Amino acid sequence: MQKDGRCNTQPAVDLIRGSSTGGSRTIPGRRVAVGRSQGAGTQTKIEIPAVQITMQSNEIVLFDGQELVIVDDEECIHLSWNILIGSNASKMKVTHIYSDVEFEKWIQENNKDSFSSRLFLFDYDLKGKLTGLELIEKYQLMFESHLITGMANDEHVKKESKRLKVKTISKDELPNFHIRFEKNIFSSQSARFLEAT
Repeated sequence: MQKDGRCNTQPAVDLIRGSSTGGSRTIPGRRVAVGRSQGAGTQTKIEIPAVQITMQSNEIVLFDGQELVIVDDEECIHLSWNILIGSNASKMKVTHIYSDVEFEKWIQENNKDSFSSRLFLFDYDLKGKLTGLELIEKYQLMFESHLITGMANDEHVKKESKRLKVKTISKDELPNFHIRFEKNIFSSQSARFLEAT
């Protein structure tokens, strides 16, 4: 990702255009390889070094069966979340939403009662009428949402996030991010509550 928060796909584009059979290019911290063969399509391989995570603030806990709803206008951020989820994708449903308008349509079509079984990851600037924080407040999703934004250090964003009690994480931290999966505690907590009564 570039400093302005946009995805930099140009090295991969240059690599594909530069060769009829493919090739590879090293980008600082990663290696991109593209191969093509007649009638077989294009194969892309991106090697990213493993990063040991030590910061708890860069961790999200998801439970088996929980739906992850990613609301961001940038395709590369959706791809980054898919990489972070990796082989755990079978444990959850992932919904990708690209605008405030698309989110409002989605939320009208989905049952509000099941929001506690969802985790929302909102970008702040969705390039529309409403920001991610405005959507969180409008639909009262403060307890189920995190703000993942390149504007995490903006004073207005920090003030509004604090007011709404929404955890805010900088997009710059995505390479160091960790998703921890746990068994669904909702059913086990309910069972313990029923045993105690």
